[in-house]
Amino acid sequence: RRGRRLANLNFTLVRNVTDMRPQTIAADWAYLKTLLSNPKPRGNKPLTDYLRCSKDEKSKLKNGPGWVPATFKKDGRRCDNDIESLSVFAGDIDNNNDVTPITRATLKTALNGHTYHAHTSYSHSPECEKWRVVIPLKRPISKAEHAQVFEHFDRELGGALDPKGRTPSQLYYLPSHPPDAGGLFEFFSADGEWFDPDTLPAQSTPERKVQSVQLRG
Repeated sequence: RRGRRLANLNFTLVRNVTDMRPQTIAADWAYLKTLLSNPKPRGNKPLTDYLRCSKDEKSKLKNGPGWVPATFKKDGRRCDNDIESLSVFAGDIDNNNDVTPITRATLKTALNGHTYHAHTSYSHSPECEKWRVVIPLKRPISKAEHAQVFEHFDRELGGALDPKGRTPSQLYYLPSHPPDAGGLFEFFSADGEWFDPDTLPAQSTPERKVQSVQLRG
């Protein structure tokens, strides 16, 4: 037994990028593993063709069911202002910046001791690995606390997290892949400590309000 854990983790599901009325889900960590370890083929272009597409074309090809690691007010919309809390942290590693590339092996080393799920995202290829990490929290956090949690894990990962993940209402596609790339999908997890946000220094900066409907693949 590794300390007290939340019985249920609350997050939301959406049908696609235009769905602004998310459906709240209360589920245990094992359910989230099932959700994130079963990718679906999506789009109609092979991976090499997809990677040559424009940003808009890529967005259309990837569009489909997604999730947000947050809950929203009753009748609220998918935006930062309507967030109630977050009981899960999620972040993307696209290996598009100047920091040392993150691989499966270095990801395991950086997150050693934590409980987490990790899986590849839609654009993942052997030449440029794309990862998503999902980490449960010992208690729900507010949208104001989310920034500090993001910065903590960004430091642990050497500055590799996609900065779009600083947005508390960031929406992520459920695992999927181009029709010819199912064999490239990877998932792994670890059972360590659930992250305790109370171990971080007290937050003294004012809350920053950000709006976003961007969706990560």
